[in-house]
Amino acid sequence: MIPVVLIGFISFEWMSAVQTTKIDEDLTSSVKSGRESIERILSNLSDASQMLTFDSGTGQDVVGFLQAETPYERAVLFKAINKSVNLINLSNPSLGQIFYYFPREETVYRFENMPITDNLNLETLPLFYQANRISYYGPHPSVVRGAEDRLVFSIMREVSDDFPNTYVYVETRADNFKDMLSPSRLGMKALYFLVNPDGKVAYSDDSELAAQGKRLSDIHNLGGNFQIYESSNRNGWTLVMAVSKLEYEAETKKWLRQYTYISALSLSLGLIFAMVIWRMVNRPLQLITKEVRLFTGEQPIDSPSVQTGLDEFDILLERFYDMRNRLIEMISEIKHGEKRRGEMEVEKLLVQINPHFLHNTLNTVQWLARIHHQPQIDRLVSVFTRVLHYNLGKQNIIVRVGQEVEALSNYIELQDIRYNYMFQVKVDVDPALLDVPIPRFILQPLVENALYHGLPDDKGEILVTIRRLNEIEFEMCVSDNGTGMDQEQLQHLLSDKGFEEQKSGLGIGLKYVIKLMEVYYKEQAKFDMKSEQGKGTIVSLILPLKIEGVSFDDKSNDRR
Repeated sequence: MIPVVLIGFISFEWMSAVQTTKIDEDLTSSVKSGRESIERILSNLSDASQMLTFDSGTGQDVVGFLQAETPYERAVLFKAINKSVNLINLSNPSLGQIFYYFPREETVYRFENMPITDNLNLETLPLFYQANRISYYGPHPSVVRGAEDRLVFSIMREVSDDFPNTYVYVETRADNFKDMLSPSRLGMKALYFLVNPDGKVAYSDDSELAAQGKRLSDIHNLGGNFQIYESSNRNGWTLVMAVSKLEYEAETKKWLRQYTYISALSLSLGLIFAMVIWRMVNRPLQLITKEVRLFTGEQPIDSPSVQTGLDEFDILLERFYDMRNRLIEMISEIKHGEKRRGEMEVEKLLVQINPHFLHNTLNTVQWLARIHHQPQIDRLVSVFTRVLHYNLGKQNIIVRVGQEVEALSNYIELQDIRYNYMFQVKVDVDPALLDVPIPRFILQPLVENALYHGLPDDKGEILVTIRRLNEIEFEMCVSDNGTGMDQEQLQHLLSDKGFEEQKSGLGIGLKYVIKLMEVYYKEQAKFDMKSEQGKGTIVSLILPLKIEGVSFDDKSNDRR
């Protein structure tokens, strides 16, 4: 109701101001248009009369007719003049009676194109105004015999200075003028008055209110019942329009009635629709609210769905159920992921902190210190420190391929010293892949497994290859020429039971790498292991070039 009342108040103020101004502008434009229409009628009369003056061809024929001495010459010229007058009339169908007026001659009217009314006296025509020796008359009845009820404007013009008291008379129908003044064009009752330059009424729509001869001030004094609009011509005459104030205010009152009716109808329908919609919406909303409140994130995914009976709410509930199920799956995945991260952290510590590795390395340092008297101690300690720093998690969990390869090189150098260069490790890396992100400590467990479990006691060779496969993937491959294993041993090693048997030592490195791939790559990474007894083992990791959701500053598995 508040919007309806506010809109009604604002609209009423607008109607009282803006629309009133608009109506005034329309009425002012209408009376101006009427004045211009009259001006065109009178201008057309002036142009037509100009063609009949003695300066024109027709006028010269009239001069010749007046000066002709023989009846034959007069007959020829009479015929030519009538023909010219008829041609002028045909070229301008709005023209009516045309003739020459000789008030001092025995024959007063000559060359008329239509029969003249009986007992015509042009001196009695109502003069509208005079300009440039031209007299404008009207509106008045036509001088055509039988058409006296037709309203016309007329003009009487002196044809030449050399022939005083010789005039041409032309009239035109004022039908367009009457149509233009029809009140129906405005949608309201209006009266029109033509006022001549002397301020007197020359034409009146209502002779009782303003008879001919009354002054313009009389129209202004019609009282408070009319709204007066007027438009003046440069020659001094004025067209006045009087609009009944009842009609003038009818538009606003009509709008007010319509608005009251529409407002009442709108409010009634609005209340009905509000009640219907409330009944339709309230129950589904209660059901949806109940489902939302019951959601704890632990309901089974296949719990029964509620139906509201409305498609829109059923779609909303269906999407809510989809969201609920996805949240349950995400919560389950997060729990499982956190559990795997914890297990991986423990396994990583077991892989990193190998008691035998630390013991043997320290023994080697002591042995070198005694035998070689310090030449290699700095080198060994330096390499060992870098390996420990990298393996024990002093860097980010996500590193570049170049960093992983550098750490692997340090580890290999350390093992070379320990085993007195009994094996060879070759690393072949595509330089374009050095900045690709990978999880830290993913290569060393594979090389370490190959070194401890794959190579024979004498000499062996390990090949590490990192190459690009396509636009989105690259491969990390660790192969050796060691003892290898048969398919049964390989299947057992990769089975869950095989992983469970690896409770300590370096054997859990393979399990760590696989879980590392699951945590950071999920289904995007591929693990493949091939082995043949007596020929060696190949471990291949196919990884995407980008890791989703992590960056180089990820420290989620740091140990501080």
